[in-house]
Amino acid sequence: MVRLTKFSNFTNIYRVLFLVATQCILLYWTACLVFLAIVNAGYSVGWRCGLHADFTELRECVPRMLNKLEGHERPRRLVYFTILRGALDRYVSEWLHTRRGGTWVKATLRCRGLSPRPFQYLPCSYVFDANVSQLSFNRFANCPGSLSSNRQTRMIASLDDLGCYSNLREWTKPANLAVNFSLSPPQIDLLASAVENLATAFATFGLIEHTIYTQYMYRMLLGLVFRIPFKNNINTSWVSEAYQEPGLLSSDWKQVAEARNQIDMMFVAFARHLFTHRLAARLRAESILPMRLRLFLRQVEPRLLLSDTNLEARVCRHLSRFFKKEIVWRRMNSRMTYNVANRKV
Repeated sequence: MVRLTKFSNFTNIYRVLFLVATQCILLYWTACLVFLAIVNAGYSVGWRCGLHADFTELRECVPRMLNKLEGHERPRRLVYFTILRGALDRYVSEWLHTRRGGTWVKATLRCRGLSPRPFQYLPCSYVFDANVSQLSFNRFANCPGSLSSNRQTRMIASLDDLGCYSNLREWTKPANLAVNFSLSPPQIDLLASAVENLATAFATFGLIEHTIYTQYMYRMLLGLVFRIPFKNNINTSWVSEAYQEPGLLSSDWKQVAEARNQIDMMFVAFARHLFTHRLAARLRAESILPMRLRLFLRQVEPRLLLSDTNLEARVCRHLSRFFKKEIVWRRMNSRMTYNVANRKV
């Protein structure tokens, strides 16, 4: 009787009601994964919100687009994630893609419901060339206000809080690396906004140079199970591919690319640091890894997970085994479910 009275007090009743209400809210408040595809960073899931929509466009468009697709309005929890890439390699990759005809001239670039005005942004002149296959790297890089410069930082930042595209020329202005370089206030605001969003508004993100680690973080934080395990392509670079054709890249290409992507280089450096520490915290407690390896990871610096190729290969070998076993198990389980449903067992 004492136990029943103790259980029936108002505190426990309120706790039960709170848990029930929380479960009802979670069931009604559906989670929706939103992937932000950065130009030439890897992967794409279509263009419901415009060609290569950035974070600013997605926040404005996704709720409205989901209501349109489902035919009714309801609250949803939008879970954003993305994948980043080394700034210089991504820049060269975009140049090579432009030479193949990918101009992205149809991008809407909406901010606060409006596209930028002509005095804020004009497409580069080369996008209207009849044949862009001969586009030189210097002409690609010297376009004023080019969206290619510092693209990753701009696509992750909240442009609606930064005056939309009124500061585009400042964001894409080449840095003078011959003197002590410092960011201007608009550039600092852009970088700070992107850093804050990546750390707080995105559930997780990946690095294209470390795809097995990326798959692991997607699996642990988003519950995504891929049909095919990822493979690391650390030695694959569009820079090395460009070098295969003599004279395609000028001798000063690296200085030119660095001058136009200083903000992106800073942003990716922060992203690697954040990714490394989140990854290390997960792996140190990961039960699928051998105890000896977990103890070793607790003693080494997190940055070695990305910089030490031997350590990365060792960890990724165990992660790949886990992914393959999980894929096989899910295939067997889904096949059994299908057979039972169709009375074929």
